[in-house]
Amino acid sequence: MRHGPGPAPFGQDSLIAFAEDGSLVDRLNEFKETNSWKGPTMGGLVEALEAAVAASPDTFLPLLPDFHRARIAFQHALIAGFKRLYDPSNAQKPRFDWNAAWPKLMAFFSGCLNDQALWAVPAEQEQSMSMIPTRTWMTSLIAGFLEAGTKHDENAYAPELLPQGWELIKILLARAEPEPARLADPMTHALNTEKGRAISALYNHALRACRLAQQRHEPLHDAWAPLQPVFDSEIAKCVDANFEFSTLSASYIANLDYMSRAWLTENVRKLFPVEHTANFKSAIGGLAYGAPNQPIYQLLATNGILHAALNMELEDRHSRERIIALICLAYLWGDEDLRSPLMELIFVGSAEDTQNGIDFFWQVRGDKLKPEQVERVLAFWEAALAWDSAQATRNGTLLSRLSRLAPYLSTLDNRGRSLLLGVITYVHLDYSTDQMIKELARLGDSNPAVAIELLDKMFEANTPNFDLDDKLKGLLKRLYGMGFQREVLRIVEKLRKTLPDMLSFYKELRDAKG
Repeated sequence: MRHGPGPAPFGQDSLIAFAEDGSLVDRLNEFKETNSWKGPTMGGLVEALEAAVAASPDTFLPLLPDFHRARIAFQHALIAGFKRLYDPSNAQKPRFDWNAAWPKLMAFFSGCLNDQALWAVPAEQEQSMSMIPTRTWMTSLIAGFLEAGTKHDENAYAPELLPQGWELIKILLARAEPEPARLADPMTHALNTEKGRAISALYNHALRACRLAQQRHEPLHDAWAPLQPVFDSEIAKCVDANFEFSTLSASYIANLDYMSRAWLTENVRKLFPVEHTANFKSAIGGLAYGAPNQPIYQLLATNGILHAALNMELEDRHSRERIIALICLAYLWGDEDLRSPLMELIFVGSAEDTQNGIDFFWQVRGDKLKPEQVERVLAFWEAALAWDSAQATRNGTLLSRLSRLAPYLSTLDNRGRSLLLGVITYVHLDYSTDQMIKELARLGDSNPAVAIELLDKMFEANTPNFDLDDKLKGLLKRLYGMGFQREVLRIVEKLRKTLPDMLSFYKELRDAKG
């Protein structure tokens, strides 16, 4: 079985030589792949051409106009070679004047996209089992190149070329083939379709234009105004169609807010159209990858978008997780409280929803939260315990997950004791025993009697079979030295059956006492 594209009829050096003598395009177009098992292949030739362009770009740059008569696969290889050179990497690259190259590349892109022959074959008829570049590959590559040319100001193409880039993006948006919704993973789907690549180029172009306006101390509105008609046109298509725009726009929601809060506010219900379920779910899938700030959260909440998402069955599980995390973040901000409708939806939903909330608070435990925000986490912990107590059966996994919030405790006072007693006998169900021992070691000095009580309860339910970095031994030795000798020896006795070296540790403590 052959692996990879197969051998090329011409090596890299030969292709560069053909480029220098002007015969390259004719030689490429004349190549015909035979059925010979070990013979040269179109795939091999395309790969070799891309490598040759990346190795000697100055040789191929003057040939751009001539490549308009080359086959699509070779046009794609030519562009891919330049993009390989442009993309950041640690590989050694030849010196190349991109300021001189970009106008020529723009002209080549324009010639390709305005050539009706490029669009003559419908996308559904151009499937390539041998992985030979097709028209869809070509348009996606151009979109990706335009995106790369505007994403980072330090290596972006010149501002004077933005009007040309914008016209190319409009062609790509208009000619991209429609795709059905893929609700199980809308973001991955959107990023890998012809239309999705064009939309990514659209957003990066718009952001570059707005950044440049800001650098010139010009109003953002002046930069946004000429771009808005395209955004208006695209969002108008988000009616049981144009799912990639729904997804990617939601992922860029913070950028939309930066470019034009007025446009976002006016169109937020079109971006998340509850009455068009596939578009709504696609947008929620994109929102999972966005970075909404407090004003954006308030915009989404007041328009009922988050409430609708929680009341809808979402095929993409990450979407629901992210919505819950966003609501819990707003809870920390003070925009929600435990009795607000959105927080109540988390508790009245499945136990998994509450666990997702717990996971969010666990993930932000290292952040510099204000005292009132820590208090909110502890109040959530209490509410989760109360919710679980009201159920017909205790949810051990949820309670074990709750134990992860122990880092928010600062002392083993009555409240800390109560919270930990509610979860301590379940920590082993989520492999959290070691973490709980670490927390008790941190908190133990504040109330060693409670630390002993909690250890007793924890080991009544389950005893560990390892002691990572001797954390447990260190805690027990410390408690032993505080005067809790009998209690510590009782705990050590419980641990002897499952934890290695407990017999020698028992003797060590007993001998120290003597």
